[in-house]
Order: sequence, then C-alpha cells, then structure tokens
Amino acid sequence: MIDLDRVLIIGGSGMVGGQMHFGIKPSHAELDITDRTSVQTKINKLQPSAVINLAGLIDMRQAEENSERARLVNVDGAAFVSEACNALNVPLVHFSTCAVFDGNKNEPYSESDVPHPINIYGETKYEGEQRVLAISAHALIVRTGWLFGGFDKDKKFVHNCFNKLSSEGSIRATNDRFGSPTYIPDLISEVIQLLNQSVHGVVHVVNDSVASYFDIAYAINEIGHFNAEIIPASSRENEWPNLSRGRMESLMSERGVHMRDYREALEEYVIDLQRRI
Repeated sequence: MIDLDRVLIIGGSGMVGGQMHFGIKPSHAELDITDRTSVQTKINKLQPSAVINLAGLIDMRQAEENSERARLVNVDGAAFVSEACNALNVPLVHFSTCAVFDGNKNEPYSESDVPHPINIYGETKYEGEQRVLAISAHALIVRTGWLFGGFDKDKKFVHNCFNKLSSEGSIRATNDRFGSPTYIPDLISEVIQLLNQSVHGVVHVVNDSVASYFDIAYAINEIGHFNAEIIPASSRENEWPNLSRGRMESLMSERGVHMRDYREALEEYVIDLQRRI
C-alpha cells in the first residue's frame, strides 16, 4: 500500500489537488515543473512514496494564445517529472484529458481509440503523455474530464450553474457537446486504488453516463428544486473563434474502471452545496 502521507502532489493547490486531503503539496516557488533542476532536487530530497502530477496549462484559450508556454508546461514539464521519478523508481500518476481526441465519434472514447487532438491544449497534453510513457513504461496516465466537486476552488460549469440557478432563476446551457461529468472525490478514490494496484499505462477515469451541459443543468435544477428555466443553446454561441473542439468529449474505460453514475454523484454534491449556503 502506498503511504499517502508521503505522496508528492504537484499542482496540489488546484481544483483536484484541493480535494486531496493527504500528501505533500509544494508551492510553485518550491517546485517549478518547467525547471528540470527544481524537479530533480525536490523529488530527490523528499523521496516520496509516489508522485501525482496535476500541474499543467489547462486553459484552452491560453494554450492557443501561447503554444510555446503550453508545450513547456504540458510536454517538457511532464517529461522532467517522469525523468526524476524514473531515476528513483518512484510511481508516477500523470493527469491528462479527453481533449487528446478529436471529438468526432458518436460514442465515448476508450483507451484503445487513437488520439487525434485538434487544438493546442489537446496536442500538448497528448505529447506530454507520450513523453512520460517513453521515459517510464510503468507510469500511470489518468485521462479524465468535465470535473466537478471542487467547492470553493470550483470555477467550472456545475458550480457556476448551481449559483445561477439558485440566484438568477435561469441559465443557457449547450445541448450539442457531450462529456463525462466526473466527481472529484470519486476520481481521487479511484486513482488511489489504481496506484495501490500498480496499474500503469493509460486509463480513463470518469463517472458513468454521457451528458451535455443542458442535461447537467436540468439535473441540478431538479435536485435543487430551483424551478428555474433551462434554455438550450448551441456551443457555437460561446465558442472562442480560434479554438477547435469536438462534439464528443466523453470517455469510457476498457480497463475495468467503472465509477457510479454521474447523476448520483451530482445529487450528493448539490445537496452538499445547499447545506453550505
């Protein structure tokens, strides 16, 4: 079993890392993944039981505007962490994304589907995966997406939707793009299990069932008893002009990972948010 108190969590101040109530979480000043020496020095000093790398440039618009920075963080940074872990034979979990696929399928993507990213974010995350696995075949790549459950650190759709439905009484939500809403506590529990089982390679870790943002908003409205208006919208209405995204961003796993339906997790989260108001 992995000693969770000695797990090094890189990028631990973010939405996912904030829900990891264990491990060592250095600040960016203490460990900069774009600095190979910084990475090697910190990991050599700490001698962690495992490393979870959550760090990355994840804003799609920023990646398009600054592809050089995106590659430095998402590709080179990932490689530096993998090198340091490989040198010490330390297990590594590297987080990736559904954006490595083009989104043209009519059903969720599995681990056996061949990636074909169509934007800089997806390209750099896929290149990062390849670099990590080329350095260490025993690394675990966790692809996930459409995360929710970060509470005060949550700036994504579910939390914003809850706030709007509870205060404004209506929301516009796209009904033509589909993903796998994934509850962060469920994701973390599954990742710990995979780490303890020494699973390696690429694994898709998401809650079950496919949904559009419209579907999610509709479910939140029902769970919260808001009686708000959910207005269907096209993704083109809110799309950044220079950003390409596919319609299918949902994942499924052929490697035995099956978490509960997202609607069950969403109900738990919405009720918890209501208690905190």
